This record gives sequence, structure tokens and C-alpha cells, in this order.
Amino acid sequence: MLKCFFRRNRPLLFLLSLLILPFFALSQVTIKGKVTDSTGAALPNVSVLVKGTQAGTNTGTDGTYSLSFQRKGNEILMFTAVGYQPKEIPAGAGNEFNIELSAENKVLDNVVVIGYGSQKRKDITGAISSISEKSLREVPVTNAPQMLQGRAAGVYVVNQGNKPGAGVQVRVRGRRSFNAGNDPLYVVDGIPITGGFNDINPNDIESMDVLKDASATAIYGSRGANGVVIITTKRGKAGTTTVNYSTYLGVSTPFKYVDVFNGPEYAEYKRESRRAVNQYNDSDPAADSKLFETVELASIQAGRTTDYQKMMIENGFIQNHDLSVLGGSDKTRYNISLNYFKDVGIVPGQDFERYTARVNLDQGIGKRVKAGMSILGSYSVRNGEDVNPIEGALMENPLGVPYDEQGNLIFLPTGDGLRSNPLSELVPGAVINKGKRFRLLTSLYAEAELAEGLKFRMNFGPDLVQNRKGNFRGRYSNARRLGDPSASVNEDFVLLYTWENILTYKKTFGEKHNLDLTGLYSVQTRNFESSNSGVTGLPVESLEYYNLGQTGNPLANTLGSDFQKWTILSYMGRINYGYDSRFLATFTLRADGSSKFAPGKKWGIFPSAAVAWNISEENFMKDINLFSNLKLRATYGTDWGILNDRVSGSVEVYRAQTTDLLLPQLLPITSGFGSILTNVGRTRNTGLEVSISSQNIVPVKEDGFSWSTDLNFFSNREEIVELSQGKVDDVGNARFIGEPQRVFYDFEKIGIWQTKDAALAASYNAKVGQIRVADRNNNGVIDPNDRTILGTDIPTLTGGMTNRFGYKNFDLSVVVFARFGNMIQSPIHRGAISN
Repeated sequence: MLKCFFRRNRPLLFLLSLLILPFFALSQVTIKGKVTDSTGAALPNVSVLVKGTQAGTNTGTDGTYSLSFQRKGNEILMFTAVGYQPKEIPAGAGNEFNIELSAENKVLDNVVVIGYGSQKRKDITGAISSISEKSLREVPVTNAPQMLQGRAAGVYVVNQGNKPGAGVQVRVRGRRSFNAGNDPLYVVDGIPITGGFNDINPNDIESMDVLKDASATAIYGSRGANGVVIITTKRGKAGTTTVNYSTYLGVSTPFKYVDVFNGPEYAEYKRESRRAVNQYNDSDPAADSKLFETVELASIQAGRTTDYQKMMIENGFIQNHDLSVLGGSDKTRYNISLNYFKDVGIVPGQDFERYTARVNLDQGIGKRVKAGMSILGSYSVRNGEDVNPIEGALMENPLGVPYDEQGNLIFLPTGDGLRSNPLSELVPGAVINKGKRFRLLTSLYAEAELAEGLKFRMNFGPDLVQNRKGNFRGRYSNARRLGDPSASVNEDFVLLYTWENILTYKKTFGEKHNLDLTGLYSVQTRNFESSNSGVTGLPVESLEYYNLGQTGNPLANTLGSDFQKWTILSYMGRINYGYDSRFLATFTLRADGSSKFAPGKKWGIFPSAAVAWNISEENFMKDINLFSNLKLRATYGTDWGILNDRVSGSVEVYRAQTTDLLLPQLLPITSGFGSILTNVGRTRNTGLEVSISSQNIVPVKEDGFSWSTDLNFFSNREEIVELSQGKVDDVGNARFIGEPQRVFYDFEKIGIWQTKDAALAASYNAKVGQIRVADRNNNGVIDPNDRTILGTDIPTLTGGMTNRFGYKNFDLSVVVFARFGNMIQSPIHRGAISN
């Protein structure tokens, strides 16, 4: 029967085979080839993609590739690699394609994010510092803004403490305001955010661009007054899916212990303090027994010393794990990442733990429309943020005994009741200070090309943050000192959303006139809710801060709630114009309306203008081979490059003045108010910034030895020009005309009064052994008029240098940053002295 079927349908089966065979043939096409650079060296990790399909691969370490796809006859092959110009070629009928890629001019052609758009570096008129992904990876950090430390001229980064999870303070070209914030505006994937940079995984960041002068920051209006930091996260790339895992582990240990008295030194110090007032007689055998407590005396006789600092401090531990999956086609690109980070401090009970997940997705829809999203989810727990047992350890009496013979902690080590045992704070459950934070940060966009050069883009970015902090102080804590336990809970919820509509138009007229127009309408709204409560007299300590309702003893000033809401409405227009790549100009105008201000005072206008001259594009420079790039910017800056940009850099000189600062104005007592905030006062920042990059050794071969250097340094002078009373010093708040905002205004200590100067000391009502204070006005009296400006926290010079060495598959980066000429104030030493 089967034979009969085949015999009867032989013509039909033959026809079907002719129709099916081409489809089998199409699925079997395999092409291969090699990708090299202009010198013939093989290029690894080049993306090879059939345009419009999912078919793609990457070149191997030898530059070769092999790719199978269904050939229809009109395929386009796309070759892309970081640092090289992309290339597209028709697949044709061949099966082997050897490709040569040309290197990009990394200095002039790399794209810099300028806010609501991007520009080639050679076309920029404002002051912008950029840190690439390669530079960001060179130093492991826990907080994204730490990546800027020593990397960008004009950017001053200071750690706000050394506890796990501590943030950093960033200042761009100095401080401007007294009472308002001085932090720059942070923009993540196009959406302005407020605070919480520990939520962002530093390994997700692809680049950071810092907008520093008015020309660059005016596009963000009033919020850009302190500079703008634009953070761009990693996106997907066309090609095969790539899975990356990276980790690092580390141990932290104190570089140096604080120098404190040991037992004998403290005993002699205590004796000397009594000798100075004739209350200790060395010839009296019972002098020590009259001066010291029983426990202290026993320690002196036994030669016993307790160093609470060394008993408390342990080795810390840090670990970080990153997992990412990225890939895509020419239409769909994705990057998914997971991160786990934990930092255990050197003091028990202090740690920070963070989990983050990010999804970045970009989707092309037809030829003219694309959409995408960036979603960040973050959850973190921080312990010990508001406790500092190390301070108690530094101020504890070294003659005390922390443990009894059975190994139990003694709460009052010296028996005098003056200070409790700092080690008691480390007992699990004695002190709880735990903060939990959840954040969901989203950035959605849709972009359509309405006509050639004309694009419309809409951004929408909701940002949800929830914080909860619990505090508990047990009976055996230093805060409660055998009293009733106390606990408190603070919660807050923030919902911030940004909606932006952006219209851009780019057009070249007559081959020499380049026009780039940007228009913006945006709305940003922030809702904030908080509540807090605290009680004392808790019956069960093991429940910590989870049983506040079990007591009727609320702590003073710990019950409250709050709600705040504000909205900012903005319009912005920007014109970028270039003539023949030689003359460049940027004009920006932004209007911000804020609900925080009274009717009739809600709007502010922020204009800016900048021009630049690309001297290296002039005909008279064509024969001067030394300068490959030389640009003069009228914002008082120069960009330059020599020896085909093997050495390049910029020099910036700036003078920024801030007016109408918020300062309290005293009112007559009859008004019923002490003061009101008024727009008075003026500050000024003047500075010099220098950045230099050099390719010291360029490898002859792709895997040869290389050495490059990045160097930057800057000096900023900060000064007060006017205060609430004009050019009159505010001595009470240590604010002085012509000086920085923060100065150390105090008596000048010039030593210790010596025996030979006893008579002179007596004339100042001082005694031998006491601190000697300078009589600045030489009137024989030490009074408040002898106070003087000792210094400031502003460095005279700040800089950083990065050296990179590479050979084959190995690389080494050495990063150094330093500050000179500033004074610092140690809270620990200051507290020990005052107590």
C-alpha cells in the first residue's frame, strides 16, 4: 500500500522536495573571517551581528569569528567594538569577510553627556569633567560618589565618617550657601534624584559626567546651582548574551590606634593635676590612697593597665558579589544585574548590608520609535549608625577593671560611678541601632523621530523610598546607666516623580552650519511623610523596640509626625551652534516655578551663554603638527592636545558669585519673633583647575606593554562678600568678610606655661602646667577679643593622579589623591578634651 502511494504521488513528492530544499539550504549558511585594526593586529570581543535579526557572535582572542544565519540575499553585517568606529557591510554571496576597524579619536570624538542630550567633546563650550567606565572600575568603593575622589578637577570629596554605610560629602567648585544645601544635583539615567547613593551599585555605572560652570548647569535651573553629576548606568549591547560574575573580598584593620594614657601615665597625670593646686604631697605615704579609688590603687600596685580601645577593636571584613547578564540584537538590548555587598566594621555591632537588582531594557519599534526602562530595586540594613562606643573607650580610665574574676562585665569599672564600662555597649541586645531602607527607582522613556533631525522624547521617573530606624537602649547601656530601658521607632516614606517632555532638532546647513536645538517641559513632585515615637520603662528587654505599647512612659519630644509636599514646574530652551567646527556657541534659558514660594515669587529665570574657538581647526594650524587639539572657551577655559593627543588636557579659571543667600534677619522684640529668613548675603568662589592625560608608552603590539597617566589638581578660594548687615562680620557665628564660610575661630594655644614663666602666668590668672594662650592684642588680659582665625577646612590645593600599566592580559592601576593646606577637627579629641 505504501509503495503504491509513493508510485502514484511521485511527481507531487518531487515538487515538494524542490520547495523544501531551499529552506534547508538557507539555514545552513555559515560565514567566517577575521577582524583587525589598522596595524593588522587582531581585535577580540568585536560584536558581529546580522542587522535586523537575533543572529550574532563575538570575535575570539585571535580576532576570528564564525556566524551561522539564514541567508536571503540582502543581509547587512554590523561590526562594533569599544574604541573603534562601527562598520556595516552587505553580506552578499561570499562566505568569508575580513574586516579592518579604524580607531576612534578618543579625546575628541567620545560623547559626553551634557544634560538632556550629548555632545562630542570637541564641540563642548562649558566646563565638564568625565570619568569613564574603565576609570570607575579601578578603585573598589561602597558609595557611587566616592568614584569622583581624585578623578575630577574642581570636585572635592570627603568621607562622612568611617562607619560601614557612611556617605560622602561632594562639593563642586566650593560652597555657596550658608543655610541651604551645597550638594550637587544628581541625575541617574536622565532622572534627577535626591540622596541615597548607597542604594546604587557602583558596578552598574558606566560613566559619570560632572557639569561645573553656569554654562553647563543652567539647563537644570536652580537645582544645578551647586553643580550637576550625571550618572549613566550600563545598557545592553547587540551580540551574543554575556554572563559576568565578579567578586572581591577584603579585611580592614586600623592603621593606627589613638594614643592614650596607660595606667602609670594616667596615675602620674592625676597626681600632677593635684600638685598644681597644692593638693598632693609626695612625701606623704598615704597620698595615693587619698587620691585614688580602691580599684585604681589596686591597679597601680599591681602594675595593671586596661586598654579599652584595643579590647574593643577587631578586624573588619568586606565582601562584594556582582552578577550581570547582557546582550541583545539591533532592536532589543538588555542588561540585568544583581549585587550583594556587606561591610562589617572594626567595632562590633557596626555593619552595612545591601542587596540590589537592576534591569535596563531598550526596545526599537519600527525605524522611528524606541522605548526603554531602567529599574533599580535596593534593600539595605545598617547597624550602629548612631552609636559610637569607641569614644567611650578612649575616655575610659585605664586603671579600671572591666571584668570580675568569673569573667563577667563590671558595669562601673572604677567604682566611682563617673563612667560606665564601654564594653557593655557591645553585649548583644544591650544597644540596638538598626536602620532598614527600601528603594524602587524607575526611569521610563519613549522616543520618536518625527522628521529628519526632529525627535520627541518623554521621560517618566517615579522614585519610592521607605526608611525605618529602630533604637533600643537597655538597662546596662551607657545612655540608661542602670535606669529603665528606652526604645524609639522612626519611619518615613518618600514618593518623588519626574515627568519630562523633550523636543530636539539637529540640522546641518550648507555643510558648515550645525544647529542643535533642545526644548523642555518638566514637572517634578515630592511627597514626604514621617512619624516617630519613643518610650521608656519597657518591661521586657528582649523585645527591643517592638513593644512600645507595653509602657505608658513616652520619652520627651519623641512623639510626632510630618507631611511635606512640593512641586517644581520648568521650561527650558537651549541652542548649540557650530560654524565649520571652528566657532561654537551655547545659549540656555530655563524658568523654574516652585510651590515653596509665595504667590508672585514662585518663578526664577536662569540664563547662560558660552562660546568657544577651536583654534586647531584653523588653516594656519594645519601645518603645526604639535597641536592635535587646541580650543579656547570664553568661560575661561582651554582644551588642548599635542602629539596626536598622546598628551591632552584642559585649564580652567573661574569666578562664581552667589547672591541673595538665605540668612536670618533679627527683628524687634516687639514683633514677637526673634528673626526671619531674608535674601541677603553674597559669597564668591575663585579657582584654577588643571587636568592632564598622557599616553607615556604606547604598545607596539596589541598585547604589548603600555603606561598612561591622568593628573588633575585644583585650588579654590572661597570667601564671604556680604552678610545680613552688609560688609560687617558676624563674630557670633564665626563668619567674616573675605574669609571662607567655615573657619576655626578660637584662642591660639602656644604651649604650656613653664616654671620659669610662673610670674608671667600669674599675671594672666594662669598657673604653671596650664595651656598658654596667645595675648593677640597685648593688653595683658586673655578675653574673647584674643580669639583669632586659626585656619579653614578648605584645602589650598587638591589633586589626584592615576597611573595605569598594562601587559597582555594583566593591568595595574595606582590611584593617589591628596589635600594640602586645610585644617581638620577631630570630634573624638574634641569630645575627650571637653569632657
